[in-house]
Amino acid sequence: MPNPIKDTLRTLGAPVIVTGAFLVVMLTWSTLTNTRPAASPEYLAEVRDRVRALPYAVGPMVGTDIEVVAAAAEMLNPNVILQRVYRDPLSGHMVSLVIVHCEDVRDLAGHYPPVCYPNAGWTESKGRELREIDLDESKVSATRYHFGRKHELTDDSITVTSFFVLPASDFSFAPNMVAVDLAARSPKMAGLGAAHIMMITPDSQPPEVSQRLVMDVANALRPILRSITEPPTTELAAPAQVRAPDQESRL
Repeated sequence: MPNPIKDTLRTLGAPVIVTGAFLVVMLTWSTLTNTRPAASPEYLAEVRDRVRALPYAVGPMVGTDIEVVAAAAEMLNPNVILQRVYRDPLSGHMVSLVIVHCEDVRDLAGHYPPVCYPNAGWTESKGRELREIDLDESKVSATRYHFGRKHELTDDSITVTSFFVLPASDFSFAPNMVAVDLAARSPKMAGLGAAHIMMITPDSQPPEVSQRLVMDVANALRPILRSITEPPTTELAAPAQVRAPDQESRL
């Protein structure tokens, strides 16, 4: 069975091209409406419901919710936030999941692995890798980060698969903060919301196992991803059909 997370490394110069494509979409939207769109209460409730309905049983794993730090929740002002550990009770293999959806894109500023993890005592230990997660109906662009942390007796290392989700039709998934920063600065998109999703695996387990578990969780996220990428307001339903450049030109 082929690995659904494609192992072809892409240069990190690619997001610069991606940024240009996303900017074209946003500028096009700006010319089509003079109002400041905001996500509807129904849209926000649908995203909350989808996140809360995420199954606890995923593949061979069983999920356990982790209490979100109150200070983090207060800082992010989320529409919904979830932190859960999925663990295979037989093998002990695991993947941690973090989902944060904010009504205002600007609230996600700084919620980004190269910021969050060093602030918690982790050091980025390897180069970043741009990866594609193939979910059949969606191709999710994600970045994999590697962090390490030294203790007196042990060294920990983890891999973080991270991506952002925006209600932007043909360009709904961003591997880093570039597109999110642009959306936060746009009067036409800042109020539409966005989500940040991270899947964290310990480097102590085999890489092929981690990739399989990440894919299991990613597949379970499909209803959530669909709910976020739907146009959050009726007035955006038509502009959302504007197409970004083809995937090949974005990479």
